[in-house]
Amino acid sequence: MGRRATSEEQKRAKRERILMAARRLYESRSYDEVDVATIAEESGIAKGTVYLYFRTKEEIFAELCRHAYADWYAALKKGLDDPSLRHSIPKVVDLIGSSLRERRELLDLIAILHTRLEPNISPELALELRLEMKEAIEDIGPLLEDQLGFLLPGEGMMLLLRTEALVIGLSHLADPAPTVAEVIDRDDMALFRVDLSRAIGEMLMVMMMGLKSRGRGKQ
Repeated sequence: MGRRATSEEQKRAKRERILMAARRLYESRSYDEVDVATIAEESGIAKGTVYLYFRTKEEIFAELCRHAYADWYAALKKGLDDPSLRHSIPKVVDLIGSSLRERRELLDLIAILHTRLEPNISPELALELRLEMKEAIEDIGPLLEDQLGFLLPGEGMMLLLRTEALVIGLSHLADPAPTVAEVIDRDDMALFRVDLSRAIGEMLMVMMMGLKSRGRGKQ
């Protein structure tokens, strides 16, 4: 399995190997089908050594979620720098929708972050994740407000938080538990098959149009 990492650089490299192995496995298996043993085998690192870097499987996936969030926020920030989005709800909605559509791993991880990952990671890591997410939306929220013009201070952050809530809710609706899927009629199951990014885009469009039109007709 290799010698024990000694330098900080070696430790970072081994930690990254573990995360990359978990990511590869998650591309073809469900969260429940991936465990520390399979991650260790995929990474070529002893199972006991994996636990020197991550105390639980949930900590591994929380770290993947952390990276996925950072990548998404960076893409949004770059996209919102485009002057062609100015005052265009459809273009802003398309930016958010397409950025999520390109990040299936993020969609899946957001859906389990609060219910399955956070309860099984250290309070310190949970706090770090929350603070990083807070700092990101505080950074990106004003960019949304500047592009759309009609948003009040703080409403850009609100839209980002509601986008996350939409992802969580729609993900659970679209992916019922196996025991439920087994007994639901096939035609009824079709009701739950949703294109997450499209559904999120449609709901964001409604929210933004509502915010833009507020106060109209009140004479």
